[in-house]
Amino acid sequence: MRTIALLFLCLSANAAELFPVTMRSWVDAPNGVVTIYDPKDGNAPFTLAVAPYVHPGSTRKNHCLSWGYNVNTGGALNGNEWACMFTIEPFYSPVVGVEYLEWHLPQIWSPVSHQMFRPLSFIVDRNTERIEGAIRAAKFSFLDQAGVQRLIIENGNVNLNGSAIVFHQPAGTPLIYGLNAARTTFHQILRRDTHDNVHLYGGVTSTYRVLTDINFSTSQKKYRTVSVIGGVTVDVSTESQWE
Repeated sequence: MRTIALLFLCLSANAAELFPVTMRSWVDAPNGVVTIYDPKDGNAPFTLAVAPYVHPGSTRKNHCLSWGYNVNTGGALNGNEWACMFTIEPFYSPVVGVEYLEWHLPQIWSPVSHQMFRPLSFIVDRNTERIEGAIRAAKFSFLDQAGVQRLIIENGNVNLNGSAIVFHQPAGTPLIYGLNAARTTFHQILRRDTHDNVHLYGGVTSTYRVLTDINFSTSQKKYRTVSVIGGVTVDVSTESQWE
């Protein structure tokens, strides 16, 4: 019935304009791949592929849908050409009881290394509703509305570019935690208290007071308490009252 309906559309007066590639698009459909060619020269195949996969955690099939340029079931239609696709995996189950809905936008097939890359992916735990996302890139940048680069993440380093500022709130909560040497737990490294004092943790080697102001008329002085932690001098208190 589908073939008859498509044939009827192609024979209609406007079918050539509305559906210039309809009949050819179904040529590879029995193999799970619908290919759309440029009707002018027959090149540049944009494809839609559907393929079922069974994973170790379940007998239910994971019917994956991919669409984009040079797409095949599980890879590229032409293995010597780059492929770019968007993929939905409704039921990925790596182990029993663990089930995910996945969306990869995009997936990229490389003819250089013959492997698939996923620059941006999201997964949803079908049982707990937990959502996770992942970005895979050698360099990732955030730009402001004017297109100015403000934040760069490259090779595990975070670079605040220009006037970019890191804000933290509320007061009284830790700013930075660090993993201990045994790699068993995280400890506070930096915290700002509710009086706006900044505390640095990690082994104070010495603490002393620094003169910050003097009133020569009354001989009164003001001080700040300073600590040396790991060879770094850190101001850890607000200025004192007149003494």
